[in-house]
Amino acid sequence: MKSTITKFFKNCAFVTLLGFAGSASAATYTAVSSGLWSNSSIWADGVSPGGSLGLMDNVVINAGVNVTLDMDFEYSGLLNSIEVNGSLTTSSSDYMLDMTSGILSGTGTLTLHNLRFGSIATMTFTGDASIDKLWNNATALNLSGDLEINDSLFLDAGAMNVSAGSLTLMSNSVIRVDEGTMSVSGGALNNGNPYSVMYVGTDKTTGIELAGSGLSDVWVDLDNNMQELYIGGNVNVEGVVHHDMGMINLNGGTLTLMDDYVRTAGANFIGSATSNMVIQSNSSLSSSLVFDADYDQLNDLTIDMADAGASTSIGSDLTINGELMLEDGDFYMSSGALIMANGSEIIVTDGDLMNSGGTFDGDNSYSVTYNGNASGASGIELTGTGLNNLTIDMANQSDAVELSNHIIIPGSLDLDTGGVDLNGYDLILDGSLSTTTQGWFGGHEDSDIEFNTASLLGDTVWFSSGANVFGDFMINSTDGSDLVIGNNVEVGNLTMTTAGVHLRDNELRLSSTGMITGANENQYVLINGTGSLVQNVPISGPYTMYPVGTDDGYAPFGLQQNSGTASYFKVHTHNLVWSNGTSGIDWAEDQAVVSRSWDLESEAGGTLNLNVMTEWQDDFEVNAFDRNDAFIMHYNGGTWDAASQAPAAADPVGGMYRLERENVTTDGPFAVGTGEDLNVNENGQIVADIYPNPVQTILNSEASFDEVTTAAVVDAIGNVIHTEKVLGNHSFDFTTYPNGVYFVKYSNSKGTSSYRVVKTAL
Repeated sequence: MKSTITKFFKNCAFVTLLGFAGSASAATYTAVSSGLWSNSSIWADGVSPGGSLGLMDNVVINAGVNVTLDMDFEYSGLLNSIEVNGSLTTSSSDYMLDMTSGILSGTGTLTLHNLRFGSIATMTFTGDASIDKLWNNATALNLSGDLEINDSLFLDAGAMNVSAGSLTLMSNSVIRVDEGTMSVSGGALNNGNPYSVMYVGTDKTTGIELAGSGLSDVWVDLDNNMQELYIGGNVNVEGVVHHDMGMINLNGGTLTLMDDYVRTAGANFIGSATSNMVIQSNSSLSSSLVFDADYDQLNDLTIDMADAGASTSIGSDLTINGELMLEDGDFYMSSGALIMANGSEIIVTDGDLMNSGGTFDGDNSYSVTYNGNASGASGIELTGTGLNNLTIDMANQSDAVELSNHIIIPGSLDLDTGGVDLNGYDLILDGSLSTTTQGWFGGHEDSDIEFNTASLLGDTVWFSSGANVFGDFMINSTDGSDLVIGNNVEVGNLTMTTAGVHLRDNELRLSSTGMITGANENQYVLINGTGSLVQNVPISGPYTMYPVGTDDGYAPFGLQQNSGTASYFKVHTHNLVWSNGTSGIDWAEDQAVVSRSWDLESEAGGTLNLNVMTEWQDDFEVNAFDRNDAFIMHYNGGTWDAASQAPAAADPVGGMYRLERENVTTDGPFAVGTGEDLNVNENGQIVADIYPNPVQTILNSEASFDEVTTAAVVDAIGNVIHTEKVLGNHSFDFTTYPNGVYFVKYSNSKGTSSYRVVKTAL
């Protein structure tokens, strides 16, 4: 019984299958002449395919035949196919070729207004196709021919791949991306014409649709603001970004906006520490950039507006982990806080950072670099308490950054090219200094500078020649290295805490009421060129000290004005004692002197009434110099006036020695000599060896003059007590002379010389 029932059902199934096969027998509609699709006369069997096909029906359009589709046509059978070897066009923009399934093949030409591929439709067509609107839902649609999209490409679902031939986006076409994707593997995507992209639906990642050189506008209009559009790689958008709905996730790539940005409230960006944005719009953005509160950070942000007056604004919190590059245009904080992360940097070229309702958070350690093409004022980028390093590297040496606030730099100050104009604000350097000859400070009488550094070795500080007046300078280097000044500068007060100042061929001038504090044998104004220390000397006040010296050590010089008016005096010092004041032979080589000269110059000129003071260290004393029998000599009227100076004992002061001289009436060189054999020989032509000195009876002179020479003995007040004519060796009898200081003077046509001699008791 069971086998009978089974056989019955098998027979029924066989009969049913035969019936299905009979009803589904394939029909082929072949177009043999040109005309309308609905015209039965163009078809081989005299029957038009109509608006749809049977499950296994096919359509063939022969080569050379042009068929115009004048109705909607749909086919959905798995075995349906349309083979176009001639041409197929649509007569109206309303008509659609709708392929739910089946195959589109052939080698001819397609010119269609609307073409839709269903989920299991396929395409092997290798001819030319011009499609206004194409919808793809096919799971795997391979394009093998040359296809043009004139209006819109809808990537509703599935995957479209250009495996051969080409896909060309015509001017002003649009790619609408929903749940579908597009790829190229063997064919070509021609996307150089202007085209736009629209994203709709749910979460998705951008693809090659954004890689075209002709990419213009982009619309982001997802289902809701919880959906995300993930940016795949680096994307440049030359048109407008319309951010209507959903979040744009930068996804570690770089998004460059080259035109406007228009945002609807609630549509935000999602950033990350590895994501970047570049704004290169021709004009101000219509909307602020707003980031999701949980993902409000970027690596780099570049503001590079084509119009210098254009602006970009941020409307939420944003943390910069890498670089904020202000290349051109204004960057406003309209809401929220711009936060500089630890180790971040702001690079200001020709742009500006400004506040219009938000805040700047510079509490973390960050740096600022200026590399612009023109001078300009600093912005809020220098107001952060975490400001660490500051670099000035302008395009032109004459350009400067003008400070808008006081700044403290705990890191490095690099003055490479251009200047920092203090503009009435103070600068405190608590870190390191690096300079070149093209980097400089611009001054203001209210601007103070503190150099609190580990070392100042190897760097020279330069100042604007037109703005070289400052407030107070404080020098404090841990290793005691000096601040080297490269050109003229004026300061209010100079405080040398642990280091001094080094001058070359320039002047350091103090203001009329300025003071120098902290100078000692380890820190002073060191001069190793033609430079000078310039100070205002009041009337009838205490000595104004010039704490100067050379590489060999500290040798201060003091001035008092007894009458007249307060005026400026320059003091220069060097290690030599020139026989002619500023030239000739160096007496320090063989004369009993202090190996130091001080050159004094009055800026007011005229007759002076000065007291001068010199100080020196004992290791400056050379050639049996006797500090207990010493005097200050002055080069005046073509000779040193040593002959008229009474010796005195130098006063010991703080490990140094001091002499004073009163009632000096002219400026010029000053030096310190002693009562020993001092040859005051103006031109080095009249030289004698005089001994013994001190003398008790006979003073011998070994000399060989080229001509008869007048020899004279002169007492300390200038009285000539003996004269004679000499030519060779000779002697003088001092037996009857009172004890004291005398001078033996020689003169002939070659010049003059003078020797200081001391007479002592028998």
